Amino acid sequence: MLLSIGVPAYNAEATIRRCLESIVSCTGFSGYELICVDDGSTDSTLDILKSWEMQYDNIRVIHTNNRGAFLARKRIIDEARGEWIGFVDSDDVVGTDIYNKMLSELAKHPEADMAVCAFWKSGRKHMDAFGDAYMDIMDTPELLGRMLAVNPAYWNKLYRKRLAVKSIRLDYSPKIMEDSLFFCSLIPYTRGVVFVGKALYTYNDNKASVTRDIGMDEVLEAERGIEGLLSNDEASNRREVYEAKALREFRSAYISLHLGVAFSLNFNRNDDFKGNMEAWRETRHFLDTRLPCWRKNEFLSVKYAYNNRQIMTLYIGYMLYKAAFWPAVVRAYHYFVRITGCDMKW
Repeated sequence: MLLSIGVPAYNAEATIRRCLESIVSCTGFSGYELICVDDGSTDSTLDILKSWEMQYDNIRVIHTNNRGAFLARKRIIDEARGEWIGFVDSDDVVGTDIYNKMLSELAKHPEADMAVCAFWKSGRKHMDAFGDAYMDIMDTPELLGRMLAVNPAYWNKLYRKRLAVKSIRLDYSPKIMEDSLFFCSLIPYTRGVVFVGKALYTYNDNKASVTRDIGMDEVLEAERGIEGLLSNDEASNRREVYEAKALREFRSAYISLHLGVAFSLNFNRNDDFKGNMEAWRETRHFLDTRLPCWRKNEFLSVKYAYNNRQIMTLYIGYMLYKAAFWPAVVRAYHYFVRITGCDMKW
C-alpha cells in the first residue's frame, strides 16, 4: 500500500462529510487507506464516520476516549500501513490532485522523506519557502536554515512512514505548539524535502484557535512540550543532534521563533504591558537556560538572511524580539492589525 491518509476528528459533524468527500474524490493515484480517529466526540461524528466505513473498503474508523489531536495523530502513525502518511484536519478540504502531484514529485527524488505543498487560507495562496524545488538538508546542512520558513502544520505534507515513527513521543496532547514539536523532532532524521508550488490544500481559519489567545498558562505548557522534545532527543542518543552544529542551531532558532516571536504576537494580554513583559522575560529565560545558542545563531544572522531571502522576515522578527523594546513592538503590531485588519504573520 502506497499511502495512508489520517483524519483526526472531534465533534466535527458539521464539516466531516465535506472533508471525507474531498479525500475520496482525489484522482491520479491508487492504493491508499483512510484512517479516521474519532477522539471521543459527543456529537454524531462517530456515526457519520461509521457510515462512510460501511461504504468504502479502504476506510478504517478508530474510536478512542478524548485524548487530544496529538495522540490521535500518533495513533494514525502507529496504525498506518502505507509507505507515506498524510493528514487532513476534519474541517479542511483537499484538492483532487493533491496526492497525485506530491507522490509524482516524490518519485523523482527517491531519497526524499517529506513533501510540502502550497495551500489556501482566507482566499490567499501561501507557499512554504521555495515553490517547485527539491532540497537536500542532510548532505548540505547549510540549507537547513531555510526550513525555518516552512509552516510546521501537519496537513500540507506527506511524510515517509519510517520518518514519522521517529517523531516525538509524549503521553499527553499539548494544547499548543503540537505541530511545531512534531515537525522539529523530524528534522534530524529528514534527508530531503520536495516542495510543490501548487496550492493543493484548503485550510479553514479557525477563529477560536487557542493560538490566538495565549497567556502564561499556554506559554508554560509550550515549555513543557519543548522539555519533552529535548528529553526525546537525549533518549534517542542521536549523535547528530548534539555534535552537528547545524542541527543544534536549527533547533534553537526554530524554537525561539515559535515560542518567542510567534507566541508574543498572539499573547492575549498584549494591551497589558506588564503582562506582556512577564511572558517575554519568561520565554527568554527559558531559551537562555535550555537553548543558549538562540542568541547567536548561524541561521538567524544577517548574512544568512541576506543569502536566503525566504527567512528575511523571520530574521527581522528575531532581531526585534531580542531588543529591549520588543513588548512595545507587540503593542504596535496589534494596533496595526486592529486598524488594517491585516495579520502580517500570514
